[in-house]
Amino acid sequence: MENYILFNKDRQNEVSVDADTMWGKKNPIVLYVHIPFCNNVCSCCIYNKYSTKGVLLEGYLGALKKEIDKYANEPHIKDSEVISGYIGGGTPTCLSTEQLDDLLTYIEKSFNLKRKDKFFNITVETTPNEMDLEKAQMLRRHGINRISIGGQAFNDQLLKNIGRTHTAQRTMDVVKMLREVGFEHVCVDLMYGLPGQTIGIWKETLQEFLSIKADSLGFYPYLVIPNSKLYSEIKRGAIPPTPEQDILDEMFDIGVETLLSAGYYCVTPNELGRETYKDGGEKWKDYDVQTFEVGEKGYHGIVVSTFPVTTHIAHSWYEGGDLLGIGAGAYGYMNDYWYLNEPDVDKYIEMINGKDKYSIVEGSYMSKEEKVARFLVMGTKFIKLLRKDFLDRFGVDMQQVFKEEIERLEEWGLIEMKEEALEVTYPKGWYYIDNISKQFYTAANYRLPQSTLTNTNVLNYLKE
Repeated sequence: MENYILFNKDRQNEVSVDADTMWGKKNPIVLYVHIPFCNNVCSCCIYNKYSTKGVLLEGYLGALKKEIDKYANEPHIKDSEVISGYIGGGTPTCLSTEQLDDLLTYIEKSFNLKRKDKFFNITVETTPNEMDLEKAQMLRRHGINRISIGGQAFNDQLLKNIGRTHTAQRTMDVVKMLREVGFEHVCVDLMYGLPGQTIGIWKETLQEFLSIKADSLGFYPYLVIPNSKLYSEIKRGAIPPTPEQDILDEMFDIGVETLLSAGYYCVTPNELGRETYKDGGEKWKDYDVQTFEVGEKGYHGIVVSTFPVTTHIAHSWYEGGDLLGIGAGAYGYMNDYWYLNEPDVDKYIEMINGKDKYSIVEGSYMSKEEKVARFLVMGTKFIKLLRKDFLDRFGVDMQQVFKEEIERLEEWGLIEMKEEALEVTYPKGWYYIDNISKQFYTAANYRLPQSTLTNTNVLNYLKE
């Protein structure tokens, strides 16, 4: 019987876990595979990624297959169905068509993918420059039905400012090509608060996005890494500064209002989707998707547990289900234990190829108290949290458990406790969604640093 030592970062509360306890019983699984490589590593990026130049990539792909083998041979994994998949990074499509084809084939052979379910969904992340017709056709042959494109902006100067090598037109061309190849769902990510971005440019960006008729988008505030090359260029005036906080708040408001008024439905305050998979295709009603009203202007949101595209986050965040994370820096959540893989690619390869069975370097057991809190911490990010779901899972109403926290948030006008659900108020609560979420942290987690646009503590914390 092999043991794994899972621990918090400060090495307190170590837990020795035998294999049977770690894997538990057969459960549905969502799969995440991390590719921490990019052909162009942007100076603004805070994520775990490496350049594809050199020999490291081939060694990583070999180790990744070995890790897949190790997990796939665990009885719990072997007997469970993968109900959703996500290939992220980095940029997974920085791999050649042949490399990505080979990896997807290996994943399909190794895991029991629930492809016959009409709700089954696999997402692959890409940048505009790393997607071409040959690669898109290969992905469709593998049944990939959702592509998430890191477009970031529809302004060439802004893209140049942050070190992106694609153009606005390239993003538009890729979206059109993906439609022609037959992808059911195309997502485009955007950023606001970019160096040199004005409110006028942000409005133009949103209109450009609406013109390409992508199915969904995520829009996120831009973060300048302290002491990075871009940070230095802004300091010496070579690149315009980022907007002040009051402008950022206005940009967020404009983004939400523009998209909701155009008929997009909110998943979270900064992730929205429209009511069709493709032009002329099946509507959400054909998939029994449930929606709810937002505010008083006729806007709507999506109940995530009923929407196929959000299965990946709904299963793990909302339902507390198993998430199998594979690759350097990936995290997972299996049978009430969360874990983090070694983020350094060289060390990850060494661990997988060496005597270590897995590359887990950090983790802990999720107690019932933590699971109850996690439901509210993650669930409130989805705007509406059904009381029945909480009651069915924990046998008690959420208001009984979090009476003080809920009353305080209601007093502040950030949430509304209705008969059937807890709802984050629009628009006020949406501005403070992360603060609302943190109200439900357990005492053990309040001490951890939290990332904001100006807080660099989390970066120092990750370097330790």
